[in-house]
Amino acid sequence: MLWDDEQGRKRESVSQDQASTYLSALELIECDPNSQVFVAAIDDAVVGCLQLTVIPGLSYRGVKRALVEDVRVVKSHRGHGIGNQMLAFAEAKATELGCGLIELFVHDGRSDAHRFYENAGYSGAHRGFRKNLNSG
Repeated sequence: MLWDDEQGRKRESVSQDQASTYLSALELIECDPNSQVFVAAIDDAVVGCLQLTVIPGLSYRGVKRALVEDVRVVKSHRGHGIGNQMLAFAEAKATELGCGLIELFVHDGRSDAHRFYENAGYSGAHRGFRKNLNSG
């Protein structure tokens, strides 16, 4: 699912020899009490995923915020409400964990995703920046 869009194909790999990098990352997430990966499944088949990370903060009077990352729905299941259900789950989980804000970032070129999040009540209140720290 991470590979199944234009941006993902530029940065992800489906090569078997790269599988260990994803497994190592998942193990690190599993060990982090502030980060979780959730999947949506239909008939034992994974059709969606997202990562939720809780970040303690100083601003907004010390509010905890939830960061939603890597939201994906299998192409064949898009448009069936799975993304909305996953996002509602993430919001409920963030609230349960004491978060007062929920944030996510979407690549500039993903206009369909922009519409999806705007329809879900999210606003582009900030502009995100990124710097790659890996030289390779």
